[in-house]
Amino acid sequence: MNRAHPSVTASVIRKARLLLAAANFRSLSSLCLYLDFPLSLFLSKERGPMVSDFKFVGIQMHVSFTWDEPTGELVFGAINAASNSGDFDLLADLKSKSERQEDIVRNSVGCDVGVNFAMHIERARSSPGACRRIRNRAKQVTTAELQYLMNSALLAGEAADDIAALCAVLLLNLTVAEMVMKRNSAVKDGILEFLKSSGSRPYGTLAIYLNPSEAAEAPEGGGS
Repeated sequence: MNRAHPSVTASVIRKARLLLAAANFRSLSSLCLYLDFPLSLFLSKERGPMVSDFKFVGIQMHVSFTWDEPTGELVFGAINAASNSGDFDLLADLKSKSERQEDIVRNSVGCDVGVNFAMHIERARSSPGACRRIRNRAKQVTTAELQYLMNSALLAGEAADDIAALCAVLLLNLTVAEMVMKRNSAVKDGILEFLKSSGSRPYGTLAIYLNPSEAAEAPEGGGS
């Protein structure tokens, strides 16, 4: 993309800004990935905040990524994993995984997911277990897309903290969610508002875990 004609690059930047303004993060990450346009660099040069309504954008991301709300079992598993995880260099870890995630998404084009998904679903009706394999592959690709978006937002710096935190919540990557919420109080408030307003019990549990000070105050309020 760096070798492209300046007018082409300018067109991509204009389109990327439109998608960012609309909080259409799946299309934004796809655009940058398939055109080899540096998403992290683009986000680092844009002015934050990039999410003005966490409740709306959180729901929109669930829809656009076809991402189900987590079960209680998944949330408790993520909490246990975060509680038992040791310290490590988060950014170095992200950089080491980025290429693999990009390859997963790029390789989805023309495979069992992507443009041929409907065709393969139709074909799978006559093949026991094939539909389940296709859906599992689609889930793997969607997970890689969310991870790519989250990593790009983290590498962009604090300007894209809101995007990184929302991705982390969907992925139940509580290490990233806690790190971002600790350094950015506005993002913390927005994430907690999204989780509490969802009406989901697992997300409510997650809100309590991510805001321990509120949980500590709860017994006093309940006893009055």
